[in-house]
Amino acid sequence: MTKGDTSFTTLRPEIRKSWIRCRKLGIDPNDGTSPTSLSKLEFKKLQEKKKELIAIAVPFMKRLFELISHTGFGVVLTDENGYIIEIMSIAELTREVAKTDVNFKPGVRWREEDVGTNGIDLILRLKRPYQISGAEHFCRTHHPVSCIGAPIFNAERVLVGSLIVTGYVQAVQEHTKAMIIAAVEVISDEIMIREKNKQLTIMNNRLTNILMSMSDGVIVTDSSGRIQQINPVAKRILGRRNAVTEGTFISDIFEDGDVYIRHVLGQGKSYTEKEVTVKTPSKKVNSLATANAIKDCQDHTAGGVIVLSPKEKQQKLIKRYASTSARFHFENIIGQSTPMRHAIDLAIRASENANTILLEGESGTGKEVFAQAIHNHSHRRKGPFVAINCGALPRELIASELFGYVEGTFTGAKKEGRPGKFELANGGTIFLDEIAEMPLDQQVSLLRALQERAITRIGSISEIPIDVVIICATNKDLQSEIMKNNFRLDLYYRLNVISIKIPPLRERIGDIPILVNSFIESMGERDRANVPKVEPEVIAFFNAYHWPGNVRELHNVIEKMLLYCDGGQLGIERLPHDLLSSVEKQNSERKPVKNRSNFLVHARENQKEKNNTDERERILFLLGECGGNVSQVARELGINRSSVYRKLKRYKILA
Repeated sequence: MTKGDTSFTTLRPEIRKSWIRCRKLGIDPNDGTSPTSLSKLEFKKLQEKKKELIAIAVPFMKRLFELISHTGFGVVLTDENGYIIEIMSIAELTREVAKTDVNFKPGVRWREEDVGTNGIDLILRLKRPYQISGAEHFCRTHHPVSCIGAPIFNAERVLVGSLIVTGYVQAVQEHTKAMIIAAVEVISDEIMIREKNKQLTIMNNRLTNILMSMSDGVIVTDSSGRIQQINPVAKRILGRRNAVTEGTFISDIFEDGDVYIRHVLGQGKSYTEKEVTVKTPSKKVNSLATANAIKDCQDHTAGGVIVLSPKEKQQKLIKRYASTSARFHFENIIGQSTPMRHAIDLAIRASENANTILLEGESGTGKEVFAQAIHNHSHRRKGPFVAINCGALPRELIASELFGYVEGTFTGAKKEGRPGKFELANGGTIFLDEIAEMPLDQQVSLLRALQERAITRIGSISEIPIDVVIICATNKDLQSEIMKNNFRLDLYYRLNVISIKIPPLRERIGDIPILVNSFIESMGERDRANVPKVEPEVIAFFNAYHWPGNVRELHNVIEKMLLYCDGGQLGIERLPHDLLSSVEKQNSERKPVKNRSNFLVHARENQKEKNNTDERERILFLLGECGGNVSQVARELGINRSSVYRKLKRYKILA
């Protein structure tokens, strides 16, 4: 490396830099034997690690070797660290290499720090095709050979190895380098293809696992509408766990499958939470479906995917069309009077097995509270509770609200159609309030639904099975309505399977103090420290009032009284003026009242009289329940037998 060393200065820059590094490393130019070898176990691990590279490269190495073997050249495959993995050469070349004792064989590393400047190292270092010949090698033992090769990259352009052609210098041909480069490009392309296929396989397996573990039903179709994939949830929704297979046409499953084929597959449109009719082996059921087209790289529709919501997830549909929910339970119904306990006991029994229940009671008595409690106590408590007020709907809308309508039935309707309240309540309870207000022509449709347990949407001819408990309520005397030709007799008999009469407040005045305290506590919940106490005169006043609005009216009165009260006592001066006037007028018609004091005396007398009536009814009820056993009645009342006999005589139950 002295000045004027022309052999060094004429080297190509890459070779010259390599020589400088070799001299710094102390490489012996007269040696050229690699000291770095893998053990048999280590080489086996390397082969296992590079098995994909070997599987791809070896077939191309064989083809290349067939083309150049007549020149005496061999083909060599290495990893990215310079370890020789595979060698293909003619026997003569193998023997000549063995004579040099340079350790050029599988499992040996050929890097610059091992054997000086060489083709394997430069190709891996430069990461591009390269050729080194004769005296360009740093070690003299390598001068007889020439090496031509190119690096091999994977799909991410990461270096994974090299492919080398090596032989005697005098046998080098011009086209050899081009052949090597072409072979390496094909190998790299194959590696890339396999890597992409591997990624696609992983992605496909991942999507399949997601598909099979989803809580929604999923169906994947081709562009003609034939099923390619279907998950277990979809099979369960379709009621065909084993019958639906790949190749089944979508129209064989959905009644309106042509909509999916025409809009999604034909026009590439999508729809969200559309109600579809599913044809199961035993019946037709409705489900929510979301569908999207699958596009190819040229934006052509290659298929589609349908997502079905299972029954337990269709509460979203119910919330969209019906905001009612059942939040009341029997423990929320306040009342200990005999008539009220009788109504509650009957309702509890009815909730356990009845399919049709009639609630009768004046406005404000709590018929909907009873209906919700019945639902929440039944085995359908996890199903929907849907309420509809028959008296609040225009006559022309009752049928569409109850039974729904199909697409295109009439102008102004939802384009995709709409389910009726009976469908929304399927698997749960439907509450028809003010049933006496239903027009006669719609009573016929309701009667048919009750008899057939199926409904037909307006504009359709297909029956939809329904599985619901029907609770009806009325504040009118249905028998009187029948006499007036306002209500059908056959519908009355169909509804009046179990009739529960909810007593008006005036018939259970013993519950008034409990109701008052409950209302005050709930209304004063935010400021418990200032919850007022009710004076006895107020309770006496309440007991004397007729309560045409029943419990609802009592609740409103308490709310008004609390509005002007800052704590302490709720006295009679807080009573609403209209209520006070009504009671005084009511009492004046029976007996003149000269002043407020006399009114309170009369109110207390009325209270005592009504309490006696209530106690008499309770004793009669208990005698019936206990089969006339006076001892058991005494235990229920918490008094002794002699007291029971005195009360029996006082109330003229016994002579």
